[in-house]
Amino acid sequence: MIDIKVIEEVRQYLNARLIVCDQEIPLAPKAGAIFGGSLSRRKAAESISFNECACDDLPAPCMSVSAAREELLRRLAERDESFSEYLLGIIDAAGMTDVECYTKAQITRQLFNRIKNTKDYRPAKNTVIALAFALELPEENFRGLLNKAGYSLSHASRFDLIVEYCVTHGIYKIDDVNDLLFSFDQPLLGSK
Repeated sequence: MIDIKVIEEVRQYLNARLIVCDQEIPLAPKAGAIFGGSLSRRKAAESISFNECACDDLPAPCMSVSAAREELLRRLAERDESFSEYLLGIIDAAGMTDVECYTKAQITRQLFNRIKNTKDYRPAKNTVIALAFALELPEENFRGLLNKAGYSLSHASRFDLIVEYCVTHGIYKIDDVNDLLFSFDQPLLGSK
């Protein structure tokens, strides 16, 4: 059962970060069951109000559509380099050729070319991990490459824990990593 203090902390967190125009966030129909029946849906909904924003550095809570569009366009223009650009920079910094990298990662030339030539292409998580192993990235850079593709390692996943173990223990050879993954009935890296 969720403690009422936690609900209040989440409400404050949302109030500090969520921008909504004079609206309340409706609760799911089964919210009473989630709260152990101690809060009625109506009472819980009344306690969650988003009319004011506690953060001075956020835009006004009720932006016009055109102002919101301008803000979105500004943020899109300022976005970071793509995964593809980032990866190619790391390959160059490592002194590897593209062929050496995708061969060592055990991914196909076609897949590598798709990553290389399609600026906003988002490869599968296991492809990014295979490339990171091929580049023998230390843990911080390994996580950075995953993050650039929109992924992370989770301690709730056996696959991720095995990958993390390999990185922290300097096991970078794809065949060795795949042996460990296979031993625990996990999906293998590479696409060949």
